[in-house]
Order: sequence, then structure tokens, then C-alpha cells
Amino acid sequence: MAGDGQMDPMICPRSSNRSPRAAADYVKGNRFLHPEIWKAMPTARIVGNVLLSAATRVTSGYRHVFDSQCGYTAIHRVALEALALDELFPRYGYPNDLLSRLHIADMRVVDVPVRPIYGEHWKSGINFGTALHPIPWVLLRSWGSRLAAQARRRASATPRSAE
Repeated sequence: MAGDGQMDPMICPRSSNRSPRAAADYVKGNRFLHPEIWKAMPTARIVGNVLLSAATRVTSGYRHVFDSQCGYTAIHRVALEALALDELFPRYGYPNDLLSRLHIADMRVVDVPVRPIYGEHWKSGINFGTALHPIPWVLLRSWGSRLAAQARRRASATPRSAE
């Protein structure tokens, strides 16, 4: 769970119980599946999140995953072991990079509804300037890595013709 106060800690055990290996390797919270999103999340954040989530859906390869920036997640040990964790982008953009790397590792990802929390004392450290610099580069790098991995898989699966 991200430490920015946007998640309800009371649902943490319930969300992590939804991550048996048979169902998913990575469970991603999705605030847009909760009916309070339209009242709780500031309009500018909704717009930014929808745009960033749409871009991440394309670059990561997970077309069914939304709310890429939600910090409420659970990951299975199998997925952790399949990733080069020290190569993940370390700052804002990390969730986008992680999703792409999970796709490359052929991990199953599911969305679960989580309640958004935006109180009067909530303040984000993210702004347009914070996101403008790293995000396009993280997305392009992630997309390129995923496409290269897919090309390698196709090449290794294609039988060589007899000479």
C-alpha cells in the first residue's frame, strides 16, 4: 500500500487474500471500480489518471488493467522472483514500468476494487511537472522492452526451415 493516505488500510487483508497463485500473480487496486471515485477523487486527478492509465494499458500490454497509478497492490512470490527488481524505475513511473515487466514475465494481473480516500488533509507530492519528465520515457522504455520480448518469443517459437 502506498504511503500517501489514498488507500483504506482496513481492506488490506481482504485484498491480499484475493491473490492466490491460481487467480493472479499480481493484484492491482482499481479505485475506478468503486462508486465513490467520482465524488472522492479531484477532477484533475481523474483526468490525469484516465490518460495515464490508457497509455499504460497500451505500453504494458495489459488491456484489462485500469488505474495504473493505484498504490494498493499484492504480488505473489513467483512474480517477485521473475522480476529484476533492481532494474525497476525507482520513482514516479514505477507502477507503469512494473506492469510492463510483469507482462514480459507472463504474469497474470487482475484488478480489484478499492475505496479511494481524499480527505481535507490529503496532499499529493505529484504534480504536472513531476510526471511530465519521467513518465513518457518510462512508458516508451516499457513499451519497447515489451515489444522486444514478444519478438524474441516469436523468433524462438518459429521452427527453422530445413536447409
